[in-house]
Amino acid sequence: LLTVSAFGSPGNTPSLLEILQASANSEFAVRPLESVFPAGSSLEEVQESQKADFYDAEQTALAAASTILSQEQLEAAVIDIRLTEVGGPSGGLALTLGIIEKLTPDSLTGGKRIAATGTIDSEGKVGAIGGIRQKMFAAWRNGDKFLLLPKANCDELAGLRLRNFRVVPVGSLAEAINALKIISADGEPSKLAVCSGD
Repeated sequence: LLTVSAFGSPGNTPSLLEILQASANSEFAVRPLESVFPAGSSLEEVQESQKADFYDAEQTALAAASTILSQEQLEAAVIDIRLTEVGGPSGGLALTLGIIEKLTPDSLTGGKRIAATGTIDSEGKVGAIGGIRQKMFAAWRNGDKFLLLPKANCDELAGLRLRNFRVVPVGSLAEAINALKIISADGEPSKLAVCSGD
């Protein structure tokens, strides 16, 4: 599961020097304040909205996992997701994969370091997210070797290449699970889709 941090809020914006430094570093993104804080909204209101989005992502992840898991597996489980200080819907794919991993006997990752990000709907469709470049760098700095991300975000990574790191685009839960099977079995890397330029 990947998250990004935002620096700045209404009444507490970064200095010009901080903005220039961030603009010169590809690991950061500079955005207009209004793109995160709609006019008239407070920091608290935005945080509450993001928490609500994350709660919705948890519920949708359960629904998406139910398309893979049996009713017996779901009924025999108590699923309690405990993540704090996380907001937004972009953890949906990772949450879904985590639920499936916990409720099935085999390991989805085979012990490999794999990050995942993307929204998910109740039928398992993976959707685009914001902050994909920053999340990619976060996964790489954390020592992950693979990143599953929404196909719709591929174009945003054009020209970025990280040593010993592979970006794998997926459009559905089924595609994500198939990619994990290849990775966990040390399958042929050429069988994995990649973003153009990866």
